[in-house]
Amino acid sequence: MNQSAELQQVKEYCYNHKLVRPKINWPKFILVVTSYFMLSALLVTASVLLPGHLFLWVVDVSLVLPLLAYGNVLGIVLIEIYQRYASERVRRQCSCQPSCSEYATLAFRKYYWMKALYLTWRRVFFTCAKPGYHLDYP
Repeated sequence: MNQSAELQQVKEYCYNHKLVRPKINWPKFILVVTSYFMLSALLVTASVLLPGHLFLWVVDVSLVLPLLAYGNVLGIVLIEIYQRYASERVRRQCSCQPSCSEYATLAFRKYYWMKALYLTWRRVFFTCAKPGYHLDYP
C-alpha cells in the first residue's frame, strides 16, 4: 500500500471508527484501589516497630510498592473510565490510528506501567500534536 493510500485509510479511521464505550468493572476498580491502600497501610503499620531512619524508608516504600504491583490494572481502568465518559468531540480529536486511548490500552497490556505511561505521554504530546494523520502502534 502506498503512503497516500495509507494516510487516506488513517483519515477515514479517525473520522468514522466506532468509539468504544466500555462497561466499567466497578467491583474490580474498587478492589484494586482498596487493596492498594490496605497494602500501604499494612506496610506503614508494620514499620512502626522499626527505628526512625528505617521507618521513613519503609513509609516511602509502602507508598510505591503497591503502585508497582497495581499500576497496569489501575492504568487500564482509568483509560476505560475516560473512554466511557469523555464526550465524542474530545475523543475524536486524535489524528492517529489507533486512537490515543486505544494506544494507551495496548501499551498498558504490552509493557510495564512506567514504560506504557511514557509511551502514552509521548504519543499524546508529540505524535498527535504534529499536523496530519499518523499510523502508530506501541
